[in-house]
Amino acid sequence: MTLQLREIRAVNLEKEALNISVNATIAQVKSMKVNHETIVLSHEEYNELCRKNNQGTSIANSKIMLWDEKRHAAELRKANALQKLEELKRGKQEREIEGNATRMHNRRYFSGICK
Repeated sequence: MTLQLREIRAVNLEKEALNISVNATIAQVKSMKVNHETIVLSHEEYNELCRKNNQGTSIANSKIMLWDEKRHAAELRKANALQKLEELKRGKQEREIEGNATRMHNRRYFSGICK
């Protein structure tokens, strides 16, 4: 397994964990709304929660951007490889055509001599 593939899987696992956490938080908030529960936070606790949320979002966005850059680089490498493959196929076909033309010329030349 390549390093890039491991990194992509790690980012995907982190995204899944983040989604699970977000869904659990949303479920808690909805539950609190239904039960009419109130949460009281100090200003410091509120700021700490906001800071952690912003930090987590920033980290997740950075990892997503990094993954996207790696995906784009992989797509470019794939396109380049396909282009090289097509060039090799065209070169092989050209060599085969040239070889066939040479063989046909030689057959005509030698069949004329041998008569």
